[in-house]
Amino acid sequence: MNTITIEAATPESAVGLYAALGPFGAELRKGADGRRFIDVEFGGDRQIVDVLNAMDYVTERDDGPARVALDGHNYTLHPVS
Repeated sequence: MNTITIEAATPESAVGLYAALGPFGAELRKGADGRRFIDVEFGGDRQIVDVLNAMDYVTERDDGPARVALDGHNYTLHPVS
């Protein structure tokens, strides 16, 4: 299994992402520094595509980007303005 980790821009966006990714077995956690993260385990390419498609929540809101970590690489997903 692989894990995609999303760092939410705000506590509110963490809740929204968690709700959007809930069907994929998402886990919401709070870092020691107060940042919020959503972890989703997946088993194959199709599942990661489904998870990324479900992250439309990020592109539809207007409170900053989400940072995504996948396979040792970091990405930033920006909302559409």
